[in-house]
Amino acid sequence: MTWLGRIAGIGRRGGCVRLLALIFVSLYAASSAAQAIELRCIEASRYKHLYRIFGDQNRMAAFFGVNASQLPNPETCRAALLIEGVEKMKREGGDDFDMLLNMVRSSNGWLSTLYLGSPGGNVRTGLFLGQTTRLFWLTTTTVEGTTFDYVPDFFAVPGRPMTEADVPSDLLPGWRAYVAAMGPTSRVDIAREGGKPRRCVSACTFIHAAGVERSGRAFFHRARRSAPTDPNEPQEPRSISEMADGLMETEARIVAYYRRMDTGESAVSAYLSTATQRTLAAYLLPMPRYLEDHFRGTCRPARRARAGAETIMSVGVPDGAMRLSNAENPVNDPKTTAPIEPSAPIAQSGPRDAQVTRCIVAAHTRERLAQYAKLCGNGCSRQDIGQDILRRINALVPSSEPNSQREPRRPAAQPNPQPQRSAPPPSYPPQGAPPRNYPPQAGPPPASYPPQQYPGAPPPPYQQSGNPQRGNPQGAPPPAYVPPGQQPSYR
Repeated sequence: MTWLGRIAGIGRRGGCVRLLALIFVSLYAASSAAQAIELRCIEASRYKHLYRIFGDQNRMAAFFGVNASQLPNPETCRAALLIEGVEKMKREGGDDFDMLLNMVRSSNGWLSTLYLGSPGGNVRTGLFLGQTTRLFWLTTTTVEGTTFDYVPDFFAVPGRPMTEADVPSDLLPGWRAYVAAMGPTSRVDIAREGGKPRRCVSACTFIHAAGVERSGRAFFHRARRSAPTDPNEPQEPRSISEMADGLMETEARIVAYYRRMDTGESAVSAYLSTATQRTLAAYLLPMPRYLEDHFRGTCRPARRARAGAETIMSVGVPDGAMRLSNAENPVNDPKTTAPIEPSAPIAQSGPRDAQVTRCIVAAHTRERLAQYAKLCGNGCSRQDIGQDILRRINALVPSSEPNSQREPRRPAAQPNPQPQRSAPPPSYPPQGAPPRNYPPQAGPPPASYPPQQYPGAPPPPYQQSGNPQRGNPQGAPPPAYVPPGQQPSYR
């Protein structure tokens, strides 16, 4: 098992070696050192509070399109906040990957949304967290500033604040009771030490990119080689050229990851165009395009009445909308480049928005439970899920694998293979007759008959086996060549 395989809890034929430069390269926010993430439940998202909106469990089950027996424990969280830095994975486990996996496991598939305010950190761990997010079909929302108000995702409409008009009329009394009971609990404090704001930067964007629905903007920059976090860890000296090659390998994998998650080109452009000392804000597509196509068909009656919302879901960030703007930067960072806000507002609101949200949320819920049953039917095994994630990461850039790590390529099967015909065996001369020419062999004729002087000359007879009766004793040199027409006769 390789060193990286032991870190990931995986030991399958050295596949971990193929992460290449990711072993050495980490992403860090411009002003933050990496440390373990903090992942905590948002209190207002516990199902014991959300049940209040629906009045009884049967109505909630009908809203999500599931059986009442599938509903979660009242203490289960529907949303979690992910902040602090992304740390390097550990051999013994108990790392950021385990932390997210345990949160998913404790929810039995009912964790729905991650709120992201991490400054980033290790590339490899960020990719593992992102792949875990997509595997378990989570949605993501980035946060900026020092506080935000939690709104249940099944009522929230992307692009604007929620109002009571977004709540179905039959659930409005329950919603008002929920708001009155939660009060200030629905406001989540995310300020850093000293009251400093948070945002989703760097490797945090890998998690945001993996959401099956995404809202909020994230901040990008290219990768850079990080300083060692463990002074006892051996560090191999690397030249500038080796560092540059490693970073290019990492860049190829990260860009492939963004495209695989279908973030839209705004994320790719922001990553490629931003130096490591700066950050560039960009919006991602609200959901992957093929999911959008699917819901455009399955939720079509409601979407026909939601043309304004479809416009912004298809726009993301307008072309050419990125510019340097410190005034628009929520953390007032002079090194940050921020985009212009999307110019197309959502024009439609009211009950029809709630119908669209209900359709999409119900579909996500059923898919999320199905994914959980498939991946955690026998327990959420770190090793099994880690192997699946590692395979997906390795598949992002297969051409970067070392030749020694590649599987041997099998020859393509022939539809109707033809039997191969072998050359007929040579016919040997009868006893007492001179030998005939054998089938031609590759390479020039023997050196004693230079082809440039005697084209087509046969090989010397009896060169290896002597025959004293014919004037060629054992070990004697071959006879000199006699031109055609003057061959001696053997009697």
